[in-house]
Amino acid sequence: MKAVMYSKGNCPFCVKAKSILEENGVTVSEIKVNKDISKIDFQSYFSRQYGKSVNTVPQIILDDEYIGGHDDLVLHYDKSGIDDDAFSDFEL
Repeated sequence: MKAVMYSKGNCPFCVKAKSILEENGVTVSEIKVNKDISKIDFQSYFSRQYGKSVNTVPQIILDDEYIGGHDDLVLHYDKSGIDDDAFSDFEL
C-alpha cells in the first residue's frame, strides 16, 4: 500500500498520521505545504480533485482513495484512544 500525505514540518498530527500509516505497512510520500507546494495550489488541488475545501493538514490519500485528516485515518484503521481535548488537524 502507498499513501500520499500533505503535511507541514511543525504539525504533530502529521507525525502521528505518518506513524499510523507506517505501522500498517504503508509506504508514505510526504508533500510539504509551503515547501513542496504552495498553500493555494494545495487547496486548489483538493477542491478540483476531490471536491473538498481543505485548510488543515494532514490530508491523506491512501492507494488513490481520499481518506482525509488524522481522525479520518484513525477511523479508517478503526483505532481507539483519540485525545478528545486535542485538535486533530493543524491549521495552515
